[in-house]
Amino acid sequence: MGNIRSKMQNFMATVPLRVVAYTDAAGIGGAEISLGHLVSAVGALVEITVVGEHADVVDAIASRHPKARSQRVNRSFLPIVAAFNGCARR
Repeated sequence: MGNIRSKMQNFMATVPLRVVAYTDAAGIGGAEISLGHLVSAVGALVEITVVGEHADVVDAIASRHPKARSQRVNRSFLPIVAAFNGCARR
């Protein structure tokens, strides 16, 4: 098991894992708190960007990780998210 872990760490050191967390919430509730816990739990080798319509919510979630980026988007972005979600489930 240690050999697999070592290989994975070497791989992660050379190829960054990029994750986008999306929220459509207008305020902080249970789901946003849970998403914040997930964001804070990812390691330093993960590049995480939090995306959403409401800057205060996006910033609150992104603040849970020292290197997370935040990006506010407007409603015109939502069809792109919906299309991506449809592709990701196939």
